[in-house]
Amino acid sequence: MKISVLTTITNPNERQDKWLEAIDCYLNLADEVVIVNGGYEGSLPDNQGNVTRALLEGKLKIINLEWPYEWNWVEAPRHLNAGREQCTGDWIIRMDIDQFFHEKDFGQIRKKLAGCPKECQVATFQKMSMTYGGKYYQKG
Repeated sequence: MKISVLTTITNPNERQDKWLEAIDCYLNLADEVVIVNGGYEGSLPDNQGNVTRALLEGKLKIINLEWPYEWNWVEAPRHLNAGREQCTGDWIIRMDIDQFFHEKDFGQIRKKLAGCPKECQVATFQKMSMTYGGKYYQKG
């Protein structure tokens, strides 16, 4: 079973998100991390070499898409679908860039997902949800 984590970034430094820590968390849990970059300019800082190593190994994919100057609900699903199309995992965990998993939960997450039937499209846990296949839609 392969797990992909999908997230988006636009301006994490302005918002002061703990986004670098979140990326490290995702790399530690998942077999693949897909980031849809909607405007962050520059390379990802890499204090411990995790980002560089993950990029070289193909464990981290970065997709660059233009994001409008002002927030627009139409863009969110477009970015998520572009990222989902690049995910190769059996399970796709969609995370906001400021959300984390506790390292003690990694084993439980893998165990629960491995136990889900093939026809299951969404697995939910207390405080967590994962999606299998499908596309993202935004309703307002």
